[in-house]
This record gives sequence, C-alpha cells and structure tokens, in this order.
Amino acid sequence: LEEVLVSKGRMESEVLAASRWLGGTKDDLRHLSRAIGHRTQDAHDMLQQTEDLDDKLKTFQPTIDELNETLEQFKELGHASAEDDVKRLQVEYRNIRYLCSYSFSMKYFDSISIALWL
Repeated sequence: LEEVLVSKGRMESEVLAASRWLGGTKDDLRHLSRAIGHRTQDAHDMLQQTEDLDDKLKTFQPTIDELNETLEQFKELGHASAEDDVKRLQVEYRNIRYLCSYSFSMKYFDSISIALWL
C-alpha cells in the first residue's frame, strides 16, 4: 500500500509538472502568433523564435516517455487513475508540436514573401 501511495504521489507530481510546462509552452506559441512586422529582420526574428520553440518541444519528448513508463508501472500495481491525464498531456503535446510546425511553415513562407517583396 505504501508503494502505491508513493507511486501515486510521484505520478501526480509528474503530471502536474508536465501540465505546467505545456501551459507555458502554449503561452509561448500564442506569443508567436502575432503578426510579423514590416522589416525583414522582424521575419527573421520570428522564425528564430519559432525554431527555438520547436527545439524546446523536442526536448520534452523524453518527459512524455517517462510519464508513459511511470503509468505502466502504476498499472502493474493495479492503479490506472492517471491514465486519462497522461493521454491528455500526450494529445496536448502533439497538438502544440503540430501548431508550432504549422506556425513555422506559415512564418517561413511569409518571410520569403516579404523578402521577395522588398
């Protein structure tokens, strides 16, 4: 019973930390959704910020993997109450990755258009 309680507390803590991290990353993505300025440098800055966010997201994949491993251990102990939370985080992570890559693609094409226009 003690092992289950310790595992449950660890799992809840990991899920909460991952949720907070993803929330902050969504805020970063919202910040990148603003319009690009009229200068070429504005477009380059926006592209760099988008690439940085994508790199940040890539470093989070091991956290998702660890959550899955912890969840499997938790299930082996007969408890799967955190399964929905982990699945929600996985979906949220995939959506943010998609939006970031979509944003990057759109910003890239916008910056090319701006450079060609200038």
